[in-house]
Amino acid sequence: MKLLGRGEVAFCQVAAVALLAELLPSPAVVFAESIRRWHDGTAVTAEERDAVVAMLEETLRSLGASDVVIVPARQRSGTPAGHSAPLAPVRP
Repeated sequence: MKLLGRGEVAFCQVAAVALLAELLPSPAVVFAESIRRWHDGTAVTAEERDAVVAMLEETLRSLGASDVVIVPARQRSGTPAGHSAPLAPVRP
């Protein structure tokens, strides 16, 4: 886990896959919806998202954040709560 730039983007690597996630370092806010695709294009599962959010929260706390706010992913219609819908290409 590395915070990039001014801390508004986090680089997360888990085993052989990686992703970028959006956050605000001060106040400590993690945008769970920004955690959607691994670097190879595969969708992040709800369980994987939860694990990445937990890693981000732990990192922010280790850097001195006393409170970390998690902005949850929005639920899309027809998608069970906690699961991300695959992004489909737009066809004319």
